[in-house]
Amino acid sequence: MKDKVTKGEFRSWVEWTRERLPAEGDLPGIASYHWDKMRAKQAAPWSNFVWTYYHDFDSGYDPTIIDWLAQECLANPDELAYRFTALRYLYELSHHDYENLSVINADAEFAETRGRFLSDFNSLIRLVKVEDLEDWRTIRWEILNAYTIRECWDRALDLYDRMEHLKLIELPELHALRGQFRFLQAFATQGLDLSSLLWAPKLYSPDGLAIMLVIWAWCDRKDYPCQKDLDLEVVREVSYDLERALSKGRDLPLLYRTLLAGCQFALSEFQKAAANYESLKSTSDEWEAVIFKGALRSAALSYSRGGETGKAIAAYQRLLERFPNEKGLYLRIAELHTRTIPPDSTAAIQGQRPAQPCYTPVNRRRALLKGTVDQYPEVVSGDS
Repeated sequence: MKDKVTKGEFRSWVEWTRERLPAEGDLPGIASYHWDKMRAKQAAPWSNFVWTYYHDFDSGYDPTIIDWLAQECLANPDELAYRFTALRYLYELSHHDYENLSVINADAEFAETRGRFLSDFNSLIRLVKVEDLEDWRTIRWEILNAYTIRECWDRALDLYDRMEHLKLIELPELHALRGQFRFLQAFATQGLDLSSLLWAPKLYSPDGLAIMLVIWAWCDRKDYPCQKDLDLEVVREVSYDLERALSKGRDLPLLYRTLLAGCQFALSEFQKAAANYESLKSTSDEWEAVIFKGALRSAALSYSRGGETGKAIAAYQRLLERFPNEKGLYLRIAELHTRTIPPDSTAAIQGQRPAQPCYTPVNRRRALLKGTVDQYPEVVSGDS
């Protein structure tokens, strides 16, 4: 039988946490990769208990853990270190990685035990009532905690609404943050969704991981979700929040207009989507150029879906001017010309990429000697 954690041991963990929680600024999340922000020089003192619990697996789920953790937190409502430590301990118990176990008696029993701890973790997240929270720093941290499991995402939405009620931040920023949360709920792919705890409640610029937000909003990508795979009610709420954020917050990062356009396309509002995609301007900045490319391709597709073939062709031609070697554009322009009424077969033929000589290695060496090879590509391939 494994040794149980005593309340005295737990309180020593609380002291360890209290010494490392920052007095100012954002509170660290409870996922393991957030601990560097707490300047922890060694593993958390409860980590060995979690490891031992599963590796000396002989008594299964312990229903008393949630009881005394909740009691400790409720007895110390103003001590954030208690709640942080309790959440962190139960997070590790409910998210322990099976692949790291070298000794285990029964797969099914392990899965059941971890599942019941996950249910307890859900309860502990909800232990503090939303209406009892008053400051932005704590609410922001509780939002990130609620992201941890899908079953608590409704609580995250309540916390955003609580922020709006208390007027803790400017309204455009609130709309942008809540819209971003709902966008991730609808569009993020598994492994990078809200439960990854990678998406802190803050405004993002289009760099680093945040470029994924932009990519998920491009309707031109091959894995853009079908309407039947989306919760369109959530998408409508995203659109509502982002429209209000952008109408009042003119200095918001440009990626939020991309997110709005992605939602409008999903809602079959093709003209609105196209206008928002095409409103993004290209600059010399690397990330903005990437956004411009994806956005203009998406604008062209939106125009095409909306029946505005001429505007779709013009969007692709604008993209060719900026990125003349972009694959697939000549073919798409040619296809669009065939859809005009009447079909413009001459323009379709002229729109295709002109053929270029294709050199064999021998002929390429001869061309190099003549100094003419720079005029042609080494290998000519059609659009993909």
